[in-house]
Amino acid sequence: MTRHHHDPIRAIDDNEPTEDREEWMAWAQERIATLTAEVGKDAADRVRFWSRVEFTTDCWEWTAGKGEGYGTFQMNGKSDYAHRIAYRWIRGEIPEGLVIDHLCRNRACVNPAHMEAVTNKENILRGEGACAINARKTQCVQGHEFTEGNTKISPKGRGCRKCDVEATRKWRAKKRANTTGDES
Repeated sequence: MTRHHHDPIRAIDDNEPTEDREEWMAWAQERIATLTAEVGKDAADRVRFWSRVEFTTDCWEWTAGKGEGYGTFQMNGKSDYAHRIAYRWIRGEIPEGLVIDHLCRNRACVNPAHMEAVTNKENILRGEGACAINARKTQCVQGHEFTEGNTKISPKGRGCRKCDVEATRKWRAKKRANTTGDES
């Protein structure tokens, strides 16, 4: 069984079972054993690493130390994020200039099938932070569409030209009213 091609959480192996939990667990353990046998000298680190993972048919949950929700693992005197280690061991090196995005949105997941190497900008825009939320907005707070003609970009960010025109009109009217009121 393989996942359907439209599934955003892609299988990493055409032979990866996806429905039967016991079959899947056996496949995962066999895959880890095969990978560990292939490496030789760092087999102890790999065994120690994978012993800290709770395998399910979905996320592979990191159960050891975490920082800001991301699993952390120390080997060769250096600490690294667990998901980055799992990605490198199973899928290969992370291309220069790219970061790992959790497609499952679970920071503690170390399942490489749930990860994609993307630019930092893409990773941020896919997230749930203020920058990502604002980037997904299609209109201003007054409901004006962010179109090429109605959108201004400034050091403070994106703004609505219609709202700026209205704010300037109100400011000028208030200024005229204050000036007229002082003369009486």
